[in-house]
Amino acid sequence: MQDWGDLREAGQHDGSLPICELRALGKRFDNVVALDSIDITLAVGERLGIVGHNGAGKSTLINVLNGSVRPSGGSIIWQGTDVTDGWTASRARREGVRCIFQELALVPNLTAIENTRLVHPSLRGFGWRRKAAELIDRKLSEIFPGNHPDLGVPIERLPIGQRQMIEVARAFTETEATARLVVLDEPTSSLSSQASELLIAFLQDNSQPRPSTVLISHKLRDILGTSDRIIVLKDGTKILDEPARLLERDRLVSAMGATTAVSQADTLVAQARTATKPAVVRDAGRSPDEIDLVAYPGEIVGFGGLAGHGQSERLVSLFAESRRRKSASSRIAAAFVAGDRQVDGVFSAWSVKRNLTASSLAGLAPRGLIRSGGERRMAEDWCGQLSIRCASIDAPILSLSGGNQQKILFARALATPASLLLMDDPTRGVDIATKQDIYRRIRRETLSGRTFIWYSTEFDELRLCDRVYIFHEGRIVGSFDSVDLTEEAVLQLAFRPRR
Repeated sequence: MQDWGDLREAGQHDGSLPICELRALGKRFDNVVALDSIDITLAVGERLGIVGHNGAGKSTLINVLNGSVRPSGGSIIWQGTDVTDGWTASRARREGVRCIFQELALVPNLTAIENTRLVHPSLRGFGWRRKAAELIDRKLSEIFPGNHPDLGVPIERLPIGQRQMIEVARAFTETEATARLVVLDEPTSSLSSQASELLIAFLQDNSQPRPSTVLISHKLRDILGTSDRIIVLKDGTKILDEPARLLERDRLVSAMGATTAVSQADTLVAQARTATKPAVVRDAGRSPDEIDLVAYPGEIVGFGGLAGHGQSERLVSLFAESRRRKSASSRIAAAFVAGDRQVDGVFSAWSVKRNLTASSLAGLAPRGLIRSGGERRMAEDWCGQLSIRCASIDAPILSLSGGNQQKILFARALATPASLLLMDDPTRGVDIATKQDIYRRIRRETLSGRTFIWYSTEFDELRLCDRVYIFHEGRIVGSFDSVDLTEEAVLQLAFRPRR
């Protein structure tokens, strides 16, 4: 039997029509050029990878493909027919275009079953819940075997990693409509390393026909491991378009205009803690067999393990404890950087300025009245320090790219006088260059004695910490100094049975 990968490769040369073509595609938002004469051809069954820094035009390209944004110029050709004028979201959906968004599109107060019904109107009448449950459960088992999110509870009550799995699985479900093109925007950004590997394996599988896919990710290993072809966007322009087999990580990084990855020795491996300094955080184990959590001034402490095992909850608990302390002499000022920015981070109706200064209002209003000049200077200063790209600090926060929104949350925390910063997977969906900026800034802040407790789903980021605590079923079950940290050791602790 001929391999599906061979069939897909042959389909690009046998005269059959591509699934989609974008010709000289352009998009302007007022005076901002988001896409500048982009040409992209996607073959049937092809796996296209797209990379670029935040603000490169990736989100606009997705929204053109799914019909929610109308291009300012150029053409959209779908299976040989020019559909530019009538390419709407509903038309794209009928044609089999599915999108998995970095900012999850599930309705939070509905269950996974009910969210599946929303995109499959043919599931109606008596027994529709059972049919929808079987549909989404079957696809979850295919893509994420061994992972079983509760399909009967509201999405908002599930850990973000499980929400991401449901969103991915839903995009590949089929009833009367065939999935012909699936766009995945940072699909592994909220997944554990184990779940990420399962999704990558599913996308790599050539054993059966699959829809064409467009994978957008800042994790270059995912892009290089799954794509047939890779495109690099920069400032709305396509600057590279080549087969993945001819590319390597350093060339992609260079093409995006980013520096090479910051090494462990270069950045965060901070100053060794000194025994003469008292601990900033000392959190006793919650059970007799749990390890105590300790963090010293100037340290970066990591939280690792499988996603959804209590890391985020412990950060929230530490933050709440810092706010409960009444005595000024015993209180530890803490700031929090949320990873799920749409749910826990940004104030969507506010401006860039108001979002950035939200945690510093007490300092900006010494007599109960906010000094507008001081607020503006603070926002402009931090936007400059972190190279936040925005038209104006008065612009709506949602007008910024996801990475720049995340920078605002980081700046909001840094702008406070807090000595302890708690970070809940803060670089989720952030481009490589922005990550390097954040890493260097964290290192710089530790030199002044600030302490960071950092939960990350990326192993490479955990290696940048001084010490890493591993979580399993809500408990700290082990710790490593950065020099001793290996993926194998982490997985052994993360999967060990509870005594």
